[in-house]
Amino acid sequence: MALLATTISMQAQKKYQMEISLHNGKSYYVPTDSVANVSFLESIDQIADGSTLLDSKKSRLQGKTFATIWDSLGFGWTAKLSELTGMNCLSFSAGGTNSAPNVIQGTLGRVKKLVNQKDKNNIDLVLLENVNDISLVATGKGGDINDPAWMQGEKITAHQGVFSSYEEAVNYRKTKLSTILDSIPETERKAGCMLVFPYQNSSRNGTRVKVTSVAKKKGSILLTRKGTKFGIEVDPSMTIYDIAAKIAEYNYGAGWSAVNNGDGSVTISYCYKTDDTFEYTGNDTGVGVELELTSCAEEYTYYYLGKSASSWKDESKWSEKVSLTSCYKGVLEYLTTNLPKAEIYFVLPTNYLIDFSEQKYKNEDGTYNLEKFQTSWRYTQWQKLRKIVEDVCNVYSIPVLDVDRKCGINIFNIEDYYYTNNVHPQQKAYDRWAQTIYDMLK
Repeated sequence: MALLATTISMQAQKKYQMEISLHNGKSYYVPTDSVANVSFLESIDQIADGSTLLDSKKSRLQGKTFATIWDSLGFGWTAKLSELTGMNCLSFSAGGTNSAPNVIQGTLGRVKKLVNQKDKNNIDLVLLENVNDISLVATGKGGDINDPAWMQGEKITAHQGVFSSYEEAVNYRKTKLSTILDSIPETERKAGCMLVFPYQNSSRNGTRVKVTSVAKKKGSILLTRKGTKFGIEVDPSMTIYDIAAKIAEYNYGAGWSAVNNGDGSVTISYCYKTDDTFEYTGNDTGVGVELELTSCAEEYTYYYLGKSASSWKDESKWSEKVSLTSCYKGVLEYLTTNLPKAEIYFVLPTNYLIDFSEQKYKNEDGTYNLEKFQTSWRYTQWQKLRKIVEDVCNVYSIPVLDVDRKCGINIFNIEDYYYTNNVHPQQKAYDRWAQTIYDMLK
């Protein structure tokens, strides 16, 4: 039996597989340890035990890599999708995040991190999602489809130290903006730049991490919270401000934020009051750090909307606001420009958060009432977010994988697929998402 085609692909585990396509339309993947060990087969009888018979549609995805940039919903379904497709997963998902323009660990910042991996990893598909963006829509930050694209650039802390209030930070920006813009080196005047003015929020507590001395040798310093260690690489070329900036860029987990105070210190805090504290270990690097319990710090951010340095001093090109629509547009332009061969998809998963014991979405007999549910805050805001996603993707010809409306999970079977009062579904719902995504991709 003659072969129609033979190809070799390297998988993530550094093993090779040979694809055998036969006249009967079936494809086999034969495991082998190296390219040198692959032999060309002449009959189906020579295919060794351990070969995998593949559906012909599955072979389009076999061996490819899909990257995820999701919130906390981006983990439960990826293994199943890999099983169904033979794809490898490169996860850039992070819980407790959204697509706000100034959040380094949010969607925009993680898109930049993904693109930075393009020379190290094949990136064949990118799947985007963030249901937490409902909070941005609900607070009037959704924007309009005509809003210009904007992509996150670099943060510049525009003041040394933390202002006592939001109002003080705003007033400082208003009176000092021209001076601030003049003081920033031309090499840092770029599209997407953000001026940050840290201010105190006494409603929550935080930990101030003040760098007191620089590194004498290259190594890793550690911040530890409840046994979880966060390592930051340092070297002798870094100033205390460089080290503080690295500490501020680190992801300390869902709900945690770190604000660069501009004075060689960083304030790390949680989204609610917490008793959690940090410990520091210098690991003989020479980096000195002082830890202090203090109030939370937040960022008042001023955004540069210009496309180049030429309009840097034009104050009309600066704004307190960048809409979610602008961010989505910026993300899609950035991805399609930097990953021109990748397939980009925006995914709309199911989105529920229901207390099963409550009666407000039910009829008198205990069955669910669709009309009542459709008046809920979460449903109405979700519809607004869906429209933004669909409209922006339509502008850039980006496919939307509407798992929400294709997977068969709805208000009438919700208790079979979700937990009560929890946005995170049961595993069988994640598996259903994966099957639905596979059906739309194959």
